[in-house]
Amino acid sequence: GFYKDIASHVDIPKPIAYVNAYDAEHDRNILVLQDLEPAVAGDVIAGTDLATAHVLIEMLARLHGTFWMDPTLAQRDWLWVWNKPEFVYGASTLTPDGWRRFSEQEPDFFPPELREVIERRYLGDVQGWAIAMDEREFSFCHGDYEVDNVLFRDGAPWIVDWQMCLRSCPGVDLAFFLASSCHNLVAHERELLDAYRNAFQRAGGPTWSHDRLMEDLAWGLMFWVAGQ
Repeated sequence: GFYKDIASHVDIPKPIAYVNAYDAEHDRNILVLQDLEPAVAGDVIAGTDLATAHVLIEMLARLHGTFWMDPTLAQRDWLWVWNKPEFVYGASTLTPDGWRRFSEQEPDFFPPELREVIERRYLGDVQGWAIAMDEREFSFCHGDYEVDNVLFRDGAPWIVDWQMCLRSCPGVDLAFFLASSCHNLVAHERELLDAYRNAFQRAGGPTWSHDRLMEDLAWGLMFWVAGQ
């Protein structure tokens, strides 16, 4: 779906799709992409440097700004949205048990106030959270935006792994990128958030304050904290 409907409108480096065929009757597809050898993948364990983080965050902001509140996204039935029965059922049945067992094994892993918010606002009412997420202002989101899904060729980043795309608040992407790939750059968080806000506005998004962006990040991070 991404390579068929979205890729040509996205102003960030991504592989060319040479073959993109889908058999709806049998729900099978084949996708042949440009070979980016000798590119190497990023490493979430190592994190990324500040200059690269700036580039990747500004690319993400351009993606979100380009499709900000785009009504055509509702016509893309291949795009994930949160209030789907399969997600609500899975998150309601599997995640709380994993969360409980992890909390018993690592009782001091999360600050008490974060644990309380996750349990009350997300795990205590997954469908209510999903409905609230789908009612938030939205854009087109990558869905798995971490440095592991970036290939670096001659120092330049190419974004891959577009099979988890969704229509959602942009905080889902940005929060996951910061948490997974910029854990070594916490001291630069405000600088990176300001870079996102400025690029987001230039690409067509609204003028968000720092606090408004932080609210979106908080909503977007609940799924990742509990799910991971």
